[in-house]
Amino acid sequence: MAQNDLIVRPGTVPCVIQSSGRGSTYPQSGNVTVLPGGVLIIRNITFSIQQYVSDTGTPMQRLSHIYSFRDEGSVQFWNATLTTAATGPNPYLKLNLNITGQMTVWNSSFEFPGWIDVYGPSASLTLNESTIEANPAAKTAAYQSLGPTIVADTSYAASLSAYEGAQIVMLNSTCQDTYADNTESNGLPGPVPLVEATSFQLTPTSGRSLDSFSTPNGSHSLLQDWLSPRGVFSGVISVTFGAQSAGPYTQVFVTFNGSKFPLGAMNFPSTPATHASIALSPTLIAAIDSGGMLNYLNLTGSFYGESTSGFSVTFNTTVSGTVNISEVQIVLYPILDYNIIAEGPGTRLTGADFGANLNWNETPSSPISQALPYPWYSNKLLLEDGASAYLAGLIVPAPYPGPNATSVVLPDSSSHAYLFRWAAFPVTGRGGTPVPGARARAYYAAGGGATNVTVNALNDLSTSNPILWGYVQSWDSAHGISTYGVSSATGLGLGVAFLLLVSENVTAATLQSGTFLGLYNAKIFPPIAGVAPVSFSFSLTPYPQGLTNASPDRAPTTSFPQYAAGLSIGTLSYTVDGVPSTATAHIGQTLGVQVPIRNTGTAPVVNLSATMAYQSPSGGSILVSSLPLTNESIPSNGTTTIDLAWNLSETVIGAHGALSATLAFAVVWNGGSSTGDGGSAATSAPIGILPSYVRILTFQAYPSTLQVGSNYTSVGTISFNGSGRALIELIATPAGGTGFVLAETNASA
Repeated sequence: MAQNDLIVRPGTVPCVIQSSGRGSTYPQSGNVTVLPGGVLIIRNITFSIQQYVSDTGTPMQRLSHIYSFRDEGSVQFWNATLTTAATGPNPYLKLNLNITGQMTVWNSSFEFPGWIDVYGPSASLTLNESTIEANPAAKTAAYQSLGPTIVADTSYAASLSAYEGAQIVMLNSTCQDTYADNTESNGLPGPVPLVEATSFQLTPTSGRSLDSFSTPNGSHSLLQDWLSPRGVFSGVISVTFGAQSAGPYTQVFVTFNGSKFPLGAMNFPSTPATHASIALSPTLIAAIDSGGMLNYLNLTGSFYGESTSGFSVTFNTTVSGTVNISEVQIVLYPILDYNIIAEGPGTRLTGADFGANLNWNETPSSPISQALPYPWYSNKLLLEDGASAYLAGLIVPAPYPGPNATSVVLPDSSSHAYLFRWAAFPVTGRGGTPVPGARARAYYAAGGGATNVTVNALNDLSTSNPILWGYVQSWDSAHGISTYGVSSATGLGLGVAFLLLVSENVTAATLQSGTFLGLYNAKIFPPIAGVAPVSFSFSLTPYPQGLTNASPDRAPTTSFPQYAAGLSIGTLSYTVDGVPSTATAHIGQTLGVQVPIRNTGTAPVVNLSATMAYQSPSGGSILVSSLPLTNESIPSNGTTTIDLAWNLSETVIGAHGALSATLAFAVVWNGGSSTGDGGSAATSAPIGILPSYVRILTFQAYPSTLQVGSNYTSVGTISFNGSGRALIELIATPAGGTGFVLAETNASA
């Protein structure tokens, strides 16, 4: 186990933490810092940061086991998980991942609550096929025992934010388990209030200053104190008082760390009210934030045994009436991040097929509101102070409920979001055959001028957004598409051309929908010489509809009936028993026929079958050879040869002498004429058929010298096909003489 800080310094060799296969865990008990120029690679492993709050020591000592992950250089995750551990006493699950360098994440997951902050013009976070999600350890029984305030606050994914020119890129990746803590039910996950429970009375002649506030200092309370260490959103002085008939008020002041802050007049309502509060001033909140949460905890006085804290609250005399106060609390409200945030000039979020657990609910008055509309019901993408977003195929799980919904993307007056959608253009040939090689183009159709220039410029992805352009090329390659905007012969792009087109410009002035840019004139260019392209109008789905999945908007099918396969049969060639020959064979021999074919059409031949039939002189046709349905890939003007063979037999031909007959050939491609893309071709050729050869297989030789008057016997074996009788003659030929028949016999078959 790593027990110390991991610091990666500049060097020629990256720091690599890896396993041979995903499933191993690397426990890290310390901060992680990658300095400028340093490279950290985490591969095939779960990188688990072990954090907890200890039971003894000063606040700094007890919180010294809570760490951060700072990327000022370069960090890569490959098939890995970054998470936090929930083991041991007082585990702390939250993690602050701070990126001012570059971080790239492939097929990995971030599974922790807390914060992912990308800050500065040189900072970037890129996720490829990765997720930001909750830590499953928050659901374990041991962790649940920490109580609803702590558990609920840490049961979500880390909040994602980019500032001051930083870049976030989400490619086929997902932000799920977005923060949605119901603080009304679970309690606000901020510092435990400071309490002064001394009873006292305010009158027109007597006020009171309180400086003995305290807060619980156990580990469970300190764990809750540190749930929001990044600052304070707001706060109040809360007072419990007795019933009264009048409603007096008084001026309230807070002294913090030696400085005095006026809060204004505090009213004490009449019966039945028994509670009143006054907000801490912005300058007081700023002073608390400036010192930090650790300084605040030190100033409470509850962790060192001091009798007084660094806080005091002064109530002046009442203007009129008397109020009996039994308890005063100083309550700080935490900063809660329910949204994804991009803020600052040059800050950009680029997403392609990017899923985010956002919704269409109304936005709250503040992130700590306890009244409708509740903040835990609202998760948005906020673009502020000049930030922008380029969102292609944005996926939101909640369906669009209707025109009263609040946009999931909320730019302020200086920011904007461009939304893109995939458009699919199916192209078919005769009979509905998918057409590969068809090229799709789309041009803005709603008018000319500046908008036309803007839309065309945005759709030039290689210039307007090289990140999206790179993703599109990768997406095409993964789906069997070799050229952007051109239909392919395989994969998802079989007969379908895909374009990524801008559909909307969402600004503060155009909410809740945005300016629609998705009306196009489409033009489909066929891969057929001399055939004109087809043009038509086409509309993308307007935002805010169509975000529940990443399915492309499908245009009407464009048909080119000129795109079809065709076959011609060339000059036949022959073999007899495997030897090139003419179209003449004896019964018993094998006649091979080579049938050359050419694709004379514009579409490929994808399958074919063939038959060869014997047509006798007396009429009738008998199938003698065939090629079953066979998958092919014969392009336009491509060729192939079909091999057919027939062993000639009297069973088919009958008993004849030499005769002439005909062989008929038929070739069927792409399923035949019934499919609309197929057909058949036929031809015939004459053949000559001869009787079977008589072959001497074995024969017992005679002596070289024969004696007159002697009898000689020789036994042999002959073969021949066919029926009838064969005459067998024994012929002797003397040296230098003429042969004559010595003997003859008949054989039948």
